[in-house]
Amino acid sequence: MCRLFGLVANREVDVKFSILEASNRVKNQGEYNPHGWGIGWYENGIARIFKRDKNAFYSSAFNEKVKEIKSKIVITHVSYASSGSSYSNRNIHPFSYENWIFAHNGTVNQKKISSFIKEPYNQNFSSEPIDSENLYAFRYGRNLYFLERDPFDKSVHALSKETQMLLESKKTADEKAVIITTEKITPDEKWKELNDNLLLVCNKKLKICQLEVKL
Repeated sequence: MCRLFGLVANREVDVKFSILEASNRVKNQGEYNPHGWGIGWYENGIARIFKRDKNAFYSSAFNEKVKEIKSKIVITHVSYASSGSSYSNRNIHPFSYENWIFAHNGTVNQKKISSFIKEPYNQNFSSEPIDSENLYAFRYGRNLYFLERDPFDKSVHALSKETQMLLESKKTADEKAVIITTEKITPDEKWKELNDNLLLVCNKKLKICQLEVKL
C-alpha cells in the first residue's frame, strides 16, 4: 500500500529531515512503493504539484525537489498502484482541485463513490480517473499517525540522536507543526494513531480536532 506524509506548520519550513534523513524516512518507504512519487506544497498561496512515475528511493530528482521546498503545507506521496495503470504520471498523487491539494492512501469502492458525486465535480479528472481522485475527502484503509510538534524548547532532550539533532536545528522558538504520516518516522516523539472513520481537522492556528465520519 502507498505511503503518505503531510505537514501543516505556522511558518514556512523545510521537510528534509522527515523525508530524507529520519530513520524511517519517506524516501526509504518508496523502495517498496515503486510506482511513482509526488509532492504538493504552496508557494505564495498558490498550490504547486510536482510528480514523477519513478521510484522515489532511486530518484535524485526526488531529493532535489524536497531540498528546494519551504512551505507551511506539504503533502508527499509514494505510490503502490492499486487502481489504474502502474507507472503513470497521470495517476500519481497528490492531485489538486482549484487551490486544494489532496492525496489518498488505500483503495475504495470507486463505483459506489462515483454514484454520489454530482456535477460538475464528476468531470475533468486529471487521472484516468482512479478511486483516490473520486473521493479525496474520505480516508479509508490503513490507519494514520499524527504528531503535534511544538516550538523548540532548549530544555527538551530526545531519546535518539536523530530527534535531538532535529530539535537543536530549530533555531526559531515559534516554529510549530502538525505532521500526518502513514508510519511513525521517528522513534521517540509522541505520535498518536488516527483511527478509522475519523477526520482530522487542523485550523490556521494549528488547533486540531477529530470528527466522526458516518457512512
